[in-house]
Amino acid sequence: MHKKFAKALTGSIMAAAMAATSVAGVLAPMSANAGQLLGATDFEDGVGLPWHTCETNPAKQKFDIIDGTYVVTIKNNMGGNGRWDLQLRHRGLQLVSGHTYKVHAEITPSADGEIYTKIGDYGGENEYWNDSGNGNWQVSKVTKGQTFIIDTEFVAGSGPKPIQDGPAEWALLVMQAQTVLHSTAVPIRVCLTILHLHSTICHSRT
Repeated sequence: MHKKFAKALTGSIMAAAMAATSVAGVLAPMSANAGQLLGATDFEDGVGLPWHTCETNPAKQKFDIIDGTYVVTIKNNMGGNGRWDLQLRHRGLQLVSGHTYKVHAEITPSADGEIYTKIGDYGGENEYWNDSGNGNWQVSKVTKGQTFIIDTEFVAGSGPKPIQDGPAEWALLVMQAQTVLHSTAVPIRVCLTILHLHSTICHSRT
């Protein structure tokens, strides 16, 4: 499992923290009093947190916030842990079983490939939603220079995996060497402009 591999949180946390956002926001459960579960839905203020990058050596990526866009640049997509090598993720999400959640994302890559994004527990054992809708690890095709839009909804706990105690994460797995987003033309830029995870029923932190 990927959790057996040491993860290298990149300088994304430190850099974003310098922009006056607490690192605790990455780990603390996010309340949903207004329906929106995410701590950042766009990047117009130049701050990336609670979104942060994660990598498995020797895979390498870096991030920049440019004109309201979260830009992930993949410098080496040859890691030692396959599909988990390069990630962008948002942790501390509290899902409530039976609630409907709307998911929206806009992602533009600089190379053709495949992409996989999911919402589940931290350990990767329980997956509550993925962008393909066709079961775990059924990737979606993306095209160079074209914006890939996710605009869908799901009912928490309605799939094969019940909602577990504890917070969840939204993970975007990008441009790995053999699975998920595969491309040989590094460096590769993956640009994210809008991300939403919205509950149709407002609920509070438990």
